[in-house]
Amino acid sequence: MTEKKARLIIIGPIPPPTHGVTASTRFALENRQLRQAFDVSHVDTSDRRDLRNIGKVDVQNLLLALRHVGAMLIQLRGRRGIVYLPLSNGIAFFRDSLFILAASLLRWKVAVHLHCGDFDRFYKTAGTFLRRWIRFTMKHVGSAGVLGDSLRPNLKALVPHDRIVVIANGVDDVALHAPAGRSPRPSASILFLSHLRRRKGVVEATLAALKVIEEMPEARFIFAGEWLDRDLEKELREKTASVAAIRFLPAVQSPRKEELLMTSSIFLFPPVLSEGQPLVLLEALAAGLPIVTTNRGAIAETVVDQECGYVLEHPDPTKLAERILVLLQDDLLRDAMGKAARRRYLQMYTRSSADARLSQWLTQLGSHAVDSR
Repeated sequence: MTEKKARLIIIGPIPPPTHGVTASTRFALENRQLRQAFDVSHVDTSDRRDLRNIGKVDVQNLLLALRHVGAMLIQLRGRRGIVYLPLSNGIAFFRDSLFILAASLLRWKVAVHLHCGDFDRFYKTAGTFLRRWIRFTMKHVGSAGVLGDSLRPNLKALVPHDRIVVIANGVDDVALHAPAGRSPRPSASILFLSHLRRRKGVVEATLAALKVIEEMPEARFIFAGEWLDRDLEKELREKTASVAAIRFLPAVQSPRKEELLMTSSIFLFPPVLSEGQPLVLLEALAAGLPIVTTNRGAIAETVVDQECGYVLEHPDPTKLAERILVLLQDDLLRDAMGKAARRRYLQMYTRSSADARLSQWLTQLGSHAVDSR
């Protein structure tokens, strides 16, 4: 008699809109190794409105949360297995806690994957009742994944050390998916590819761009992404209105995204606030781009400083501009760092290696999750 597979319920949103968690959920659903090991189903927690709605408390978000919890309760019927979900902070944690507690109550194993880099701050700054609720919820987690060793402290006070594992991200190979017949890579084209938000360092990157262009007028900067703050958009467009070498583009999707990555010479991404492990940095590594970034979340262990680019402690525009100019003025250094970036991607952050990490983790957790119910 063929042994039944353990069930795996993947909880999470899928694009659109596109951001780190939606992309990671899609990758998990497409993971062939998981589908070979488990009977996989999905509870879709997508909110098709734009990114401005993330983390907001409004009626529609509350209704969506109730609908998603209801959908999960239906999925929990029948044979037990594993519930896997991205762990949120802020107001969304209350929804996630209901997922965790309901699954645990019905004797499912729960695996959470922390994609943010400031969960510890969320916990420490919470009120007394919320801290107790967080602690109570996390006691029911069977295993917790973080995106890098530097992110382990986020869960240190809440999850036993032996239940925290590093499950890093991975992305498709940009070089393989770039359009055929693309233009050759220029020597002075700098790309910023992210949501155009203050927390992502778009202000500091713009100021750095202005400083670079003062020193090297032939440099060209492209900022591609969605504006989430109209006042910020107006401010930066006015600041750069007379500078033709700086262009702001809307958010880009494949194949335009791959084309931009493969026709740039430097990748600039200097986040101000905490990050997890931004997928866009892995795409820049895959594209063989030297990276100028900041030490937030797992970035410093992803982008090796002075090997794959430069990792600054803070997004100071002057220091960002200095590093960009060093790369622009030294073709050999820029080429060497780009090749090192590509090697790091191939060694650590391919889609297949990330799929294997996730599958191995959940398979080990689920090795005793099959029952006869």
